[in-house]
Amino acid sequence: MPLENDLGKLLTQLNPYTNRKQTASDPDSRKIGEMDIYCRKPPKDGKAPADGSLDDIELEMEGPYQHEWTFRGQPRRVGMAVRIRYRFPVTDKGGNVLHWAEDHLLIGFEGSMGG
Repeated sequence: MPLENDLGKLLTQLNPYTNRKQTASDPDSRKIGEMDIYCRKPPKDGKAPADGSLDDIELEMEGPYQHEWTFRGQPRRVGMAVRIRYRFPVTDKGGNVLHWAEDHLLIGFEGSMGG
């Protein structure tokens, strides 16, 4: 499997919100579904599009980025940051999509930008 597929699979598996119950007034009534990064294409039939392309991904980049992020109590030098928009379905007990919610994945590329 190509590196890009492995990285995408890892990031989606690490998402702390995927397939969790929503803690609303009735925590057993709603569930959060899987991430969809193809936000420029509307979901079809309540499901995310399976045929998305890179053009359907909304992102912002900042760099060269000379800031430090604290990770596990240690300062880390970040040279480039990328913010990727994603959405996820909120479903009822029967798996029917009630609505889509949006959030962002923030990735920092650690290093000195080649210097």
